[in-house]
Amino acid sequence: MSIEQQGIEKLDLKRITFMGRTWEDYMNMFSLTEADLSERRILDCPGGAATFTAVSLKMGHQVTACDIAYQFTIDQLVEKGLEDVALTEQLVESRRQNYRIGEGGYYPNIEMAKSAFTNALLDWAADAREFGFGTRYVLGALPNLPFADEQFDLALSGHLLFTYADRLPYEFHIDSIRELMRVTTQEIRMFPLVDYGHGEPYPHLDRVIAWVAEQGWEAEIVEVPYHVHQNANTMLRIVKQK
Repeated sequence: MSIEQQGIEKLDLKRITFMGRTWEDYMNMFSLTEADLSERRILDCPGGAATFTAVSLKMGHQVTACDIAYQFTIDQLVEKGLEDVALTEQLVESRRQNYRIGEGGYYPNIEMAKSAFTNALLDWAADAREFGFGTRYVLGALPNLPFADEQFDLALSGHLLFTYADRLPYEFHIDSIRELMRVTTQEIRMFPLVDYGHGEPYPHLDRVIAWVAEQGWEAEIVEVPYHVHQNANTMLRIVKQK
């Protein structure tokens, strides 16, 4: 099936950020325990170059990654990912005061952060080359996902909603949350709650939470162990009420 048939726009690769994230990063970003993963069907959207799917599947859990970036080749994505690691290093170096990297930080130094991002990217690429796109790595994009109602039990969404508030309108956030809740039976978790460039809180978060309550769902802001950006150590958890 072509990208056009799936209703997904063709992207300029320069428009996206494609960062490697480790399994441990995900466990900390979303405050997950192995019990949270057990016997649950999990969606990671956008999955990007995270190793969460590959590692979790090896552990016997049920995880599917979905991303609009999977329309590109693995080689293209690795090249883009390495560029993004270098750009992130430059950003951290120029805005040290905005990051918790160094003594007492999540990463002891920028070299370890760079190594973690790079190794995750390469590990993701190795898994994607082995298994290809289509089953564990599914082409798709919010707010219209290629999944059935309640196909998953838990959905994770990192570094998209709230992160790009300067280019994604409030309506996109609402439509995306509604779609993530459509494809899940239990809950969704979204991280972080600040924008990418400056770490400013999402300005419409209270409005989002009020809308969530109107749907009969329960919203909770949860502090998480993952704390690389000074202001980014909380996620939004939305739970369906049975």
